[in-house]
Amino acid sequence: MPFVPAPQPCWLILAEDDWLGCGACWGRATALAAVVWAEELAAGAVMDGPPVVRLSDGYCVLLSCSGCGEWWAAEDGMAVHSAEMVEALKGAFEDGWVGDVCPACQAAELMP
Repeated sequence: MPFVPAPQPCWLILAEDDWLGCGACWGRATALAAVVWAEELAAGAVMDGPPVVRLSDGYCVLLSCSGCGEWWAAEDGMAVHSAEMVEALKGAFEDGWVGDVCPACQAAELMP
């Protein structure tokens, strides 16, 4: 399964105290923070500074697509952070994931 329960508390990505995502390790979290910051700036957001990466006191379940590598995030975001594996599987299924394949990759496979 592509789900990876963090072996230690995950690293939160925060911008102005708002949760933007998290990573199971420092490297993944800092790389994701850079991507998120660039996307926010490209969308015209005005931020006080770059996102901050901070160690969480909870554990995390992560899911990435076996096709494109995109990470699943529930609509409310927080459903992934500190979620149990069964809750995360249910949420991904409700968002259109089939196993470890995201809806976009499923649609691409159906294209001629």
